Amino acid sequence: GMATGKAWFKVPSAIKFVLTGKPAEYVTGKDVILHIIGMIGVDGALYQSMEFTGDGISYLSMDDSTGYFWLNQLRKEASEAQKTDKEGWAIRTLVRFYYNMGDVENVSFYVSQVDSLAKVTGKYKDYYFDAHTFLCQLLLWDNQFEKAADAAIRLYNLAKDEKNETGIICSCETQGLINQRIGRDSVAVDFFLEGLDLLLKKGTEHRYVVQYLNNLIESELKLNRFDSAHKHLDLLQTLIANIKNGSYGPDPSFPYDRCTLLSEAFYLNLYVRQKNAPEAKKHMDAAIPHLDNLDDTYVRIFYLFSVASYYKLTGQYTQALNTINTVAELDNSPDVKKLRAEILMDMGNTREAALQYKEALVQNENNSSTKCPNPYDVPDMTMAYPQHTATVGANADGEIIIGGFKLPITVSGGASVTITYHISECSRPAPKACCPYADAGKVTVIACAPAQ
Repeated sequence: GMATGKAWFKVPSAIKFVLTGKPAEYVTGKDVILHIIGMIGVDGALYQSMEFTGDGISYLSMDDSTGYFWLNQLRKEASEAQKTDKEGWAIRTLVRFYYNMGDVENVSFYVSQVDSLAKVTGKYKDYYFDAHTFLCQLLLWDNQFEKAADAAIRLYNLAKDEKNETGIICSCETQGLINQRIGRDSVAVDFFLEGLDLLLKKGTEHRYVVQYLNNLIESELKLNRFDSAHKHLDLLQTLIANIKNGSYGPDPSFPYDRCTLLSEAFYLNLYVRQKNAPEAKKHMDAAIPHLDNLDDTYVRIFYLFSVASYYKLTGQYTQALNTINTVAELDNSPDVKKLRAEILMDMGNTREAALQYKEALVQNENNSSTKCPNPYDVPDMTMAYPQHTATVGANADGEIIIGGFKLPITVSGGASVTITYHISECSRPAPKACCPYADAGKVTVIACAPAQ
């Protein structure tokens, strides 16, 4: 999410292991894990979580080295058995293990191991795209925007070429998160919608759909796309209710309070933006019963931000200021500064409001200057298509036809330009511009320089 740099990922189904009694002397967690592997086999918990409970667990030290050991043991045995798919999933789980620790170095290392498997097999399986997605998003949360975006674009293009739905879904989510983070919410929405459409067609990964909807709705609200946000909010609440009542099978670990509170906060934010105070109040009150069980900072920030917006809308400025000050202690983003400035302005404190506006503006400018490639640019892929050039006269403005394609073009200044272009599968709307890597319908401009 935008506020905390954290994302909520789909959670695999769990296998419960009940450990009873005190182990013999010198028996460690490693011995227990090896025994369990012997019982269930190398692939017995493939893409599943292992839940340990019972009184016996208190006698064991399940530290990071133990977890690392059993994951590597799974990988080793799968490799020796020449079961590349199982080895790939074991490595992918190692990637997630280090992702949860925020360890970029080890995530990068194990992603390189997945790359090696892909070279050996000549195939890009689901585990390949999952592992790379963890790396892309970890780079994003580490504020390495350019690296994250470049990796995500390459992953998206590869998934498209391979027609791998999992890869497209994962990379669309990552592209959406990256663009959401740097303020390109309209681009983020495009990617979220593309991935969501595939997820809904699959009809199985309901938790992941919830995650996708959360990301999508956040951007739709910021863009004031009220109709689509309302439609997706209705879908979100229906899905949460269905998961809770077991419509898709038992799911006792589903974070119902978190998801319900966030959906109510979205509704609250929506109606505040529409200046519908009565409806906003209904959803603010509906969220309250779920606050006690909440331990998610992002959801708390979004809810409190929306509450502060409601108080401002209804003229309760002291409550609004106190609430936004609480939010600022958790996340002092430009949006928080801007809302605080608006509240201060309404209270007549113009000096402090001006300072807050200025800080928000500077922070926004810093974000907008972040070097991050356009997600529709594919400079590393251009050699796959025939390239052509054409010269356009000075001060041209309108539509030209090159190689049978219509190309909207604008050339500023008194010099003509030479356009290098290639035919691609891009079908996005063509901008009326002449600049490096600009999309133009079925023609993508990849270079633009003054004609000699």
